[in-house]
Amino acid sequence: MIKRKFSIVLLLTFLFQPVLSEPTEEGFTLKVLKRTDESFFSNLAYECNECTFEQFEALTLQRGWRKSPKQIIIPDGELLSHLSFEDVSSTLDLIPEIPGDEFKLIAKTLEGNIVDISFSGIMVETKVMRNTILRYPAGSRVHELIDKDGNIYVLFAYEVDSADFDRSFFEKIDVLSNYPHPKGWSYSSSILNEDLILNSKGIANVLAIQSKISSVWEKRTIRESLRKTQGSA
Repeated sequence: MIKRKFSIVLLLTFLFQPVLSEPTEEGFTLKVLKRTDESFFSNLAYECNECTFEQFEALTLQRGWRKSPKQIIIPDGELLSHLSFEDVSSTLDLIPEIPGDEFKLIAKTLEGNIVDISFSGIMVETKVMRNTILRYPAGSRVHELIDKDGNIYVLFAYEVDSADFDRSFFEKIDVLSNYPHPKGWSYSSSILNEDLILNSKGIANVLAIQSKISSVWEKRTIRESLRKTQGSA
């Protein structure tokens, strides 16, 4: 039980997670998280696009704050607006050598539900407040998890240990066929025949998987019945 609680705490750190000498910008996501009191899963996520991996790894946080894992963002992402709440800082200055406030509030986890816990990983579905658009261009491969009710979750963030991670990894048809996922769910990959756009419209439903390599998947509101794919697996 103690190990399970500890693992859940690590996953909460992840939900909102060599060396690069240039700012990561939108290709990767480097976040710090602060727990809030609304629920067991609730927290605020601040992202830095101006930080290097070196600066992020060297960052020391005060008690109550955590780092998210370093992740590569697979689709083209667009942040429509940052979040703003009364009596909550919208920006943070945590790295003195970067002018101004480099961390910006981009998301807030509202609630969560543990989907599965096993030796292979911990899976949690959460509702996340954020204003983002994810674009997967036609001709690219998407990786999806389908739950027991037919809901589809598309992979958009994947933990990496190097800023030189080769993005062609995600173009392999069976690259995640053995990756952990909730019991009773299925995995598939396919080549898009047309652009796929995921618009959170303020609230995104995401599945976070903490395993040896962690990942985040966003729920599609509607599976386009006319979208044709090729090379499905």
